[in-house]
Amino acid sequence: MSTTQMLEPQAHKYDAISTFVRIAGLSLLLVGIVAVGVLLKTVWGLFENDGLVTKVAQNVDQSTGLNAFLHGMSVMTLNRIPDPRTLMGGQVVGSSPAANAQVNQPQALPHFNAAYLTSWIIVLILLSLLVKIAFRAISEGAKLASGYLPRLGDR
Repeated sequence: MSTTQMLEPQAHKYDAISTFVRIAGLSLLLVGIVAVGVLLKTVWGLFENDGLVTKVAQNVDQSTGLNAFLHGMSVMTLNRIPDPRTLMGGQVVGSSPAANAQVNQPQALPHFNAAYLTSWIIVLILLSLLVKIAFRAISEGAKLASGYLPRLGDR
């Protein structure tokens, strides 16, 4: 038996594995490309209709109470800062007692929806993570489809 005949079955074995790896690489490449397209469509849809972000904002606000906390903090902070008009003895100069009572009323900042801002940040971070995974699938699929099979020491 010659050496060529002994190596022949192993050569077919490696050809079958190489073909399987290339097909798997092409399929991974196609899945990555489709995933990027779907993600781009989703991101564009979020900017046109932010229903998903609104739902996430409601969940964030219900679970954390972020808006109520920030509103309470703004009221508490603004009530500690004296009105500059009342620094002279605690009354506005030349005004009636009713005007003085109105000056000393608790104040708050205009409503700021911090949960909505937080939900946009969460959604964009999750989408960027998915895009990174999709790009990684494209990269690895292209390597496998091209036949580039690094050895363990090559990385």
